Order: sequence, then structure tokens, then C-alpha cells
Amino acid sequence: MKRFMVLAVVVSAVFGMVCSAGAADFSGKWTNTKLSIVELDGSVSEEMDFDRLADSDDELGYAEFRDGKAFVQFTGDDEIMEFTVRESGDKLVVELTEDLKEEGVTAIEFYFENDRLVFSMAATIEGENGFIMNYYRRPK
Repeated sequence: MKRFMVLAVVVSAVFGMVCSAGAADFSGKWTNTKLSIVELDGSVSEEMDFDRLADSDDELGYAEFRDGKAFVQFTGDDEIMEFTVRESGDKLVVELTEDLKEEGVTAIEFYFENDRLVFSMAATIEGENGFIMNYYRRPK
């Protein structure tokens, strides 16, 4: 489980965010606020509140969306990653690369839960299935 959690944090950094879809406004820059690792039964096995860990939005990392791409920086010190996204109803879906599939990622999508942007990644790592959920808000 520990390896799953470490990989979950790394992989979630890679998939932080979105572009634009239908009526939902995914555009712009979003600040990373929370990471949860959720088991198949719905229980949360690990949670990190990034708002409590950082002094400013600059330290939290972000996701920015434009031109069908998501640009993600997990924390202020991490490399910026780029992902291709596509619309699927009121959600955005990441086009999985072969590398992600080989790491056990089976699906990644972005949607809204109230005023929060949610990143949901399903993965199977070392025989364990679960979800990594990242939550984002508009910068303060």
C-alpha cells in the first residue's frame, strides 16, 4: 500500500488538470488544495490538505488549461507537465499514454463537485485497485 500511495502522489502530480468542456468552465488556472487516496469500498486511506501545508498559492502547485491541454505543476518546485484532454459530456478525460497504462492507470477524468474541480484517476498498482482524487479551486 505504501508504494501505491507514493506512486499515486507522483502520478496525480502528472494529471492535475483540465481544458474546457460544454457548459462547465474548466478554463484558466486552478490551485491544488487536497489529495485523497480512495479504496474501492469508498474509504479514504490517505489524505493531504495542501492548503494547510503551504503559506501561499505559489507553493501549492496548479493546473492551467488551454488549447486542449492541461499544464500541471504538483507543487511550486515541480516540473510543469503537459497532458492532452478531450471533452466527454460535462467532464474532461485525459488521453492515456502507454507509459501511464504500463504504470497501472486505467482512467483519468476531471469534473466539478460544487465549486471544486476534481481530478479522478483510477489505477491498479501491485494488485490493489483504487482512486486518486485531487481537488482544485480558483486562486485566491
